Amino acid sequence: MNISLNNFEQDINSTILQRGLKYFKQGAVGNVDEISDGVYEAEVEGSEDYIVTVTTKNNVITDCSCTCPFGTVCKHAVAAFYQIRKDKMENNTNSAATSSKMLKPKSVEEQVEAVLGHLSLEDLKESIRSSCKSDKVFRELFLANHANLLYPESQSLYTKKVKTILNALSDRHNFIAYSQTHKVASAVSEIISQGEKAMEKRNFQTAFYIASAVLVEMVEALEFADDSNGEIGGCIEESMELLNSLTKSHLSESLRKEFFNYAITVYKNKNLKGWDWHFDMLSLAMALMKEQSEKALLWSIIDAIQPNGKAFDWDLKNGLRLKLAFVRKTENEEAAVKFMESNLYESDFREKLIDISIQNKDYKKAMELAEEGVLLDEKSSPGLANSWRERLLQIYQNQNDIPNALKMLRYLFFNGMHMNTIKNYELMQQYVTTENWSNFVKALLEDAAKIARGDSYYRVSQILIWEKSWELYFALLQKNPTLDRVLNSEKYLANGYAPQLVEMYQTLVLKYLENNMSRAHYQNACGYIQRMLKLGGAAVVAKLIEQLRSLYPQRKALMDELNQVSGRK
Repeated sequence: MNISLNNFEQDINSTILQRGLKYFKQGAVGNVDEISDGVYEAEVEGSEDYIVTVTTKNNVITDCSCTCPFGTVCKHAVAAFYQIRKDKMENNTNSAATSSKMLKPKSVEEQVEAVLGHLSLEDLKESIRSSCKSDKVFRELFLANHANLLYPESQSLYTKKVKTILNALSDRHNFIAYSQTHKVASAVSEIISQGEKAMEKRNFQTAFYIASAVLVEMVEALEFADDSNGEIGGCIEESMELLNSLTKSHLSESLRKEFFNYAITVYKNKNLKGWDWHFDMLSLAMALMKEQSEKALLWSIIDAIQPNGKAFDWDLKNGLRLKLAFVRKTENEEAAVKFMESNLYESDFREKLIDISIQNKDYKKAMELAEEGVLLDEKSSPGLANSWRERLLQIYQNQNDIPNALKMLRYLFFNGMHMNTIKNYELMQQYVTTENWSNFVKALLEDAAKIARGDSYYRVSQILIWEKSWELYFALLQKNPTLDRVLNSEKYLANGYAPQLVEMYQTLVLKYLENNMSRAHYQNACGYIQRMLKLGGAAVVAKLIEQLRSLYPQRKALMDELNQVSGRK
């Protein structure tokens, strides 16, 4: 992020900018504290009190966060920008008016250091004792941060630390409100940082204690917290990354076994059930297993994952993925291929086998797998069936089989995903000779016109746009007019057909307002009327507005919106 503090208005969405300015003018921004050099923290009053943190360097905003659900450059952040800029300007003015030697106000960090420099050890202890007596949150966080001084290091010690933080920042119903999740995540992230530092020092036992404790406690916290901004989930991801790093480290045999048993226990206890992390525990155990008894135990657990009878079986999918990884690790790639071949109902396996066959230039086998996939998935999963057709196209291309490649491209052009339409069209252009292209396009248009689905207009219009057949495109639009289609046609037809587009808008707006009567509908309709003006239809717009005023005089909101278009107050 690089936004000038002096001219941030240029880089921010106008709607958010206006809302932020309104907050600022209403005095919603509390005191702005400079936490450290260039880092500001402001409390902004909205539906709740939100904390905005702004980092600047040389009068440029380099980072910004807010504890509201929007999270980044929101209206609260913009209000804070206005306040920070105002405060800096006033400080500069005051400094110039008094003395050029006047020091700038100290940051919070500098103030803390200055106070600590004046306090004796006994003063500091007394201050902490007093705060612990009077402030429950301070007391809980203080004890959590220094629990290692009271208890021997263990997983339960770090579990206690995390629990203390959660208890301190939850309400009387043990719920962590959205406004508190940022504080929770910040405090827990400090603990995770201790684990990362322990990793750097090769203190793997401490890193394991921290990561394992945070993982389970924070997943449980998701059940009684508003984690709309994903910060608690972020702590869980950080702890998983730490655990993954540990599996790649040179662990002592005792820690390896402890870690393996922990992963198995967490999975069996279903502490993470319902989250992807649940199956990640088995992946961790697989990375750690060495002894035959461990391999047998893990296989029995994975093998016990059975189909649930639902159309989409996430557990079974993960079970098969884990089985494949197990076979690949304990046997060899040949055994892994045989496992995939015996479980072809798993689409990921079919795809991998097709890739292997293409890589080995065994196109016959690749084609058989893809064709079988089309037959199996045509009715139940047409999108998946098309993915097999795309693999068939790849095989035809690799074999330079142009007739079959063109046949498949035509099918995918009419039945595939919209995002691939242009790609398929361009491929057809490559495969059809210049002298035959005109007839080929004509046949495409005839086929497109026969499509009964609702997207036939899209397919035909796309062909006409790519071929720059504006007369035919306009004729198609005339037969199938909608407000969105007219809007989308402007960049292609505005130069040659502006008056006709204005007339279309007029007819469609009148029809649109017959049954749509909310403020949002009126704003939408007036947006199209503005388009008419840009097309040079001022006279038509004037008549349309008068007609609407005559038809719907009782619709006050519509009259307000029309007045804005016409410039009336």
